Amino acid sequence: MKKDKLNVVQLEKMREMFMKYTSISGIAKIFNVSRTTVNYHINAKSWLAERKLAETELLTAFTDAKKSDFISMTQSAVNVMARA
Repeated sequence: MKKDKLNVVQLEKMREMFMKYTSISGIAKIFNVSRTTVNYHINAKSWLAERKLAETELLTAFTDAKKSDFISMTQSAVNVMARA
């Protein structure tokens, strides 16, 4: 089986799939390349670092939302106790 050379559009699609947590084997099958090739692009183009950064940003936003919910609930409890 001949492996095809990847173009810029295919590489971008591979990156998008990787960011959506598609398996490396799945990406390799879709683009008719070896898993080693996919891993090369993940490491050489810093896709893994980019994915971890996006994950960290998401968790930080989630944590901030939970903090604001907690502060709001705490303030409500203080108001109720002040009225009693």
